[in-house]
Amino acid sequence: MNALKTPLRLEWVPGTRNFRLTKPLKYDDDYGFSIVVPKGSTTDFASIPRVLRSIWSPYDPRWIVASIIHDYLYREGVMPRAEADDKFRDIMRQSGAGRNRFFLYWGVRLGGSSSYDPKNKSRKKKAKKT
Repeated sequence: MNALKTPLRLEWVPGTRNFRLTKPLKYDDDYGFSIVVPKGSTTDFASIPRVLRSIWSPYDPRWIVASIIHDYLYREGVMPRAEADDKFRDIMRQSGAGRNRFFLYWGVRLGGSSSYDPKNKSRKKKAKKT
């Protein structure tokens, strides 16, 4: 089953290395995980250190969808970080990432804590300042 329910539509955010969804991304897998990443959500795809990009590209189609969903889960803080990382790994498995998923999974487990925003705290802080 193809778990991606909508075509992936993105645009580059000028002045950054980020991309923005121009249409919602709908994902629904065989294991009961369903999510809609809203239009306007941004992603930097897989945050792979520059030194490792000759081995793993951030833009590899085997983990682009997993990366977009993972970025959204981290930014919105809708589930515990470990669970978001597990979803990242599971979506990569379903997308045919093979053994690569273990390296990328452990990359986010070991290096992703500074990007995780439980309960969307950074957005709430910005809203209070304005």
